[in-house]
Amino acid sequence: MPSPAPFPFPGPDGPAAPQGAPTVPLPPAALSAEPGATDRETEQDPADSRVPTVVSDASNTPVRGGGPRASGGPRRPVGSGAGRGGGRLPVLAARVRMPLMWAATLLLLAAYAGVPWWAGTGLLVAALAVYLRLGTVRREPRAVLPPVRGRWMALTSPVDGTPSQGSHAYGQTYALGLVAEPGGGARPDIAWRPLSRPPEDFPAFGRAVYAPADGTVVTAHDGRRDHRSRNSWPWLFGAVVENALRELRGPSGILGNHLVIDVGGGDHLLLGHLARGSLTVGRGDRVRAGQVVARCGNSGACTEPQVRVQLMDHRRPLFAAGLPIVWAPGWNSRDDGAGLPETWRPVVVEGPGTEEVPAGQEAGGDDYAGEVRRTSRNR
Repeated sequence: MPSPAPFPFPGPDGPAAPQGAPTVPLPPAALSAEPGATDRETEQDPADSRVPTVVSDASNTPVRGGGPRASGGPRRPVGSGAGRGGGRLPVLAARVRMPLMWAATLLLLAAYAGVPWWAGTGLLVAALAVYLRLGTVRREPRAVLPPVRGRWMALTSPVDGTPSQGSHAYGQTYALGLVAEPGGGARPDIAWRPLSRPPEDFPAFGRAVYAPADGTVVTAHDGRRDHRSRNSWPWLFGAVVENALRELRGPSGILGNHLVIDVGGGDHLLLGHLARGSLTVGRGDRVRAGQVVARCGNSGACTEPQVRVQLMDHRRPLFAAGLPIVWAPGWNSRDDGAGLPETWRPVVVEGPGTEEVPAGQEAGGDDYAGEVRRTSRNR
């Protein structure tokens, strides 16, 4: 593989680790759990003995933790389906979702050539239903490592509903969108002015992105520029049109620079919105869980520098169904079980099996530190 283009500046986490860098191990409890244990059950994927695919609580119910226990919220089940299949209908919906949208658009345009308008309108209604609402896969979640370290916040999370991004398209039913939130006003909030900011103004930009599981890189898309932020109210309104135009470019227009990693068992992990020139791996490379594979960027359809992580049943997001995930036990110092962060609640994310916290980030005290950011919603 040719050497990747050098990233223009060192991120706050230091230089990117070379391929084959030391990995962050899962805690022994997650690796040594045996079926039938009264405390916690873990199933191992035969194709990946390092990262457990299913973590359940004592009631054998898949869980998605709503942040640390300090949040006070009970754990809620991710889905009711058992096993790895999750049903054929959601998968079928994923395969025909975008072709339906294209066919509906062509029929509407064909109305100018004499095709009845109701044909295109009817197909468009059906296509939008599949695009926005239909196609949720119900199966037990796969446990992976977090792709970030330090104090971060979820802008979108399946904990608060699916599809988490508002659409099932591109395998993003259970996608997480993460931004760095060190506190103290370091992260610019939404305002009327300035209209946009350079990505370097945001603490997430340039931060290390880690492989959530062992696997093989099957897609490494680079080259999209890191655009200015869209976190002003005028830009947010205009982003609706902008994102529609971005979608004409296909998945890379929405996801920006991204990696897809085959993690075994038919599952594929996607890391999106990566910085241009920051990818340290390429197609065909083997990666280890905890290895630095890229840097956080502001490419694709995003309002500010962030990391997107999602699990899919297909290597191509265009035809993929989104699959549920959880972060393996040990992802947060105050949460000893598997889970995911809630939307708009900052949490300190640690690599499972280590107590290391990046410089400038305090591990002690409440994760939320009394400053839960609720820019666009009140809870």
